[in-house]
Amino acid sequence: MNFISRDLYDIETIAISILNQFITVPSIIFLNGPMGIGKTTLASLMIKKLNGHESSSSSYGIVNIYPGKPSIIHCDFYRTNWSEDFYESEISPHLTNNSVLFIEWVKPHILDTFVNTISIELSPDKQNTRRIKACLCN
Repeated sequence: MNFISRDLYDIETIAISILNQFITVPSIIFLNGPMGIGKTTLASLMIKKLNGHESSSSSYGIVNIYPGKPSIIHCDFYRTNWSEDFYESEISPHLTNNSVLFIEWVKPHILDTFVNTISIELSPDKQNTRRIKACLCN
């Protein structure tokens, strides 16, 4: 599914559309795109809609956990490299059947065959807009 965002109101509408069309619990969502394109803004809006938490930029901590129903884990790998070992030791222990995991700056791949895996790619457009592409990976 492709979306075009011209301003923050559009991003909120797109966040709701992505939640309604793709996100089930549990899910793993990969967000990718250039710096400043809106990955964290989109993730923050979806986190707020999913469990009411106000999230901050996850670049201050690689893994941020927001308890609730569902529980949210938000990871930002801008300043470090992704590894399966890090996933197994630092992220996987927090995952439950009632979790949604947001991962920024990591190419989408299947981490668990029993979980919805969603790829969200944000890119600039020629008219100072953002193109947002969301799709299921599994």
